Amino acid sequence: AFVEALLEAAAVAAAEAALSEMGYVDEQARIGARLYGADQASAIEFLSALQPLLAMGFASRRAAAALLDAGGSTEVAALALADGDEAEAAAALSFSEDDD
Repeated sequence: AFVEALLEAAAVAAAEAALSEMGYVDEQARIGARLYGADQASAIEFLSALQPLLAMGFASRRAAAALLDAGGSTEVAALALADGDEAEAAAALSFSEDDD
């Protein structure tokens, strides 16, 4: 179990580094890597759907949580964020900035 955890952590770190090299800011790269690991295509798809929410001024973690809760629908997530319904989803999606 310990070796598997180390391998998983290494895979997430590698995925985060790859996303950072593509130009995603650190927090977004971390979110994509932790959600999708080595599945770079899914991470990029998710982060692309996240961008409009960030452009609207929503915080990364809150927007990511709302997007997950909305099943990937940017429009539904935006409505939930605007209505303030993201609080429960944000609590379920916690990415500590201290985790590296």
